[in-house]
Amino acid sequence: MAAQTQFSTVEVSKLAKEMKVRLDVFVREFAMDLSEEALKRTPVDTGNLRANWTAYKNFLPDGRSAVRLETSGRQAGASKFPPVSPLLISQVNTVANNLDAGDEFFFVNNAEYAAAVEFGRSDQPNRVPAGMVRNTVAMAPQIADQTAKRIKRLRERFGT
Repeated sequence: MAAQTQFSTVEVSKLAKEMKVRLDVFVREFAMDLSEEALKRTPVDTGNLRANWTAYKNFLPDGRSAVRLETSGRQAGASKFPPVSPLLISQVNTVANNLDAGDEFFFVNNAEYAAAVEFGRSDQPNRVPAGMVRNTVAMAPQIADQTAKRIKRLRERFGT
């Protein structure tokens, strides 16, 4: 005879709430990780392209509504991919931290030439962009795995 396990309504409800919390945490962290990767992959000359990334939750506004947060350009001889501004990451994280499972997260670049850079066209000689978003999306499974592992390590370390 197979062993039977009975769950009370309270136990199932508690488990469901815990799973929802865990899923919400994953959604928030994954949105942040994907956004940060796209930001890192955004080439910098004047800083305008990277500064025009904006995050939205559950709606995509009509027209151009860029929020300029980073204006410093690249210094001569500096890396094409300098560190991302903490202010820009903070703006994205503010939106991502308010996500719940089932919400839509939009990460938009309003620079007029963003699509040209994404698809490998540039007015600058010797610069062939490699796709900020497409390459990040291609990495999504690995990023999701890294996100889940990081959350698990934190839970084990802090017992939450």
